Amino acid sequence: MAKKAKNVPTTECVIYLRVSSDKQAESGLGISAQRKACEQYARDHNLKIVGTFDDCITGSSSLDKRPGLANAIASVGDGQILLVAKRDRLARDMLIMRLIERDLNSIGARVVSAAAESPDDDEPSSKLMRALIDAFGEYERAVICWRTAQAMAVIRARGGKTGGIVPYGKRIARSVDAPTAANPDKKKHFLEDDPYERKILDRIMEQTKIGMYPKEIARRLNEEGIPTRTGVQWIRQTVAEIIGREIARTPVQDDAETEED
Repeated sequence: MAKKAKNVPTTECVIYLRVSSDKQAESGLGISAQRKACEQYARDHNLKIVGTFDDCITGSSSLDKRPGLANAIASVGDGQILLVAKRDRLARDMLIMRLIERDLNSIGARVVSAAAESPDDDEPSSKLMRALIDAFGEYERAVICWRTAQAMAVIRARGGKTGGIVPYGKRIARSVDAPTAANPDKKKHFLEDDPYERKILDRIMEQTKIGMYPKEIARRLNEEGIPTRTGVQWIRQTVAEIIGREIARTPVQDDAETEED
């Protein structure tokens, strides 16, 4: 990078906007509000906007997965500002944030939050405040991820399909439309027990409890002419995956959603 600029008056800025989901992008609330906040800050501080970039991705994603951020950083010149509505729009990972600021500081540029969360000078107290803000941003992301994982576990336990294949022992009871901007045909599926597969699954688990290994269970199923869901023979890996998935299931009552719910 170029040599760090010294005492260059800042008159220009590059705006970066980020939303973390298709829903936020579709609603326009996230992007529109951020753009308005940044443009107002630029007017109040007599800054010329020389570029605006955006991404629809989580704040913990690496730069190679965030073309908007990569282009924004590349567009920032000596002494300019990378302007964001809030610091967590730039990143929710402290390491990523530090790397971005280090590279920008090397050319005399800096990150500025339109929310004025902390002074953007080099005073030790200001640096500490920014570090604390970034730490809370990372913590908040971790809390959101944890809550999402817990919610998905409950949905799966109640028969809701959250993605991937239908677990062995289940079948789709009904589906409802759940379109997104990226996938307008997306559906949400609700599951119920498949009587035939459930009987085989119960047998597999009983044999596991008495100490039989997946390879032996697969051999016996094949000898009795019991096919897999796809009609092929059982193998050790297939049985092991079914056992592992069943053991990992949350101990919430396994009732499927009904039309009255």
